[in-house]
Amino acid sequence: ETTTACLAAQRANSETLEELEKVLLDQNEQIAHIRRSGEENYDRLALLDAAFHMAVASASGNDLMVEVISHILPAFNQSNKAVLYVTGQMDTMATEHHSIVAAIQTGDCAAAAQAMRLHIQRVKETVMAER
Repeated sequence: ETTTACLAAQRANSETLEELEKVLLDQNEQIAHIRRSGEENYDRLALLDAAFHMAVASASGNDLMVEVISHILPAFNQSNKAVLYVTGQMDTMATEHHSIVAAIQTGDCAAAAQAMRLHIQRVKETVMAER
């Protein structure tokens, strides 16, 4: 996904940037809803996490990456919900997603790749720590 983020920074257009921004907005609204309601339902937030990664892949313009990521993400849906719920990582995820999008918006390939690398590494470390 680091290469995908880099390509997105190089190739994103107004339509794909708008989709990324929409996913971030929806994600922020869902986090606010969870806080307001006290509802511990992370289904929608996990789906928005997957939508974010698909939007980055789409922005990359690389159809192969879209295909690969679309097959990988469903396998992580349940673990995403567990990580978000058990470890309270909503805000961290949102901050990391915003950093990735900011780098894509500025066209900074290296920054987009690094932000994605840090995000994936943090998720991996969180999952391993919860074992």
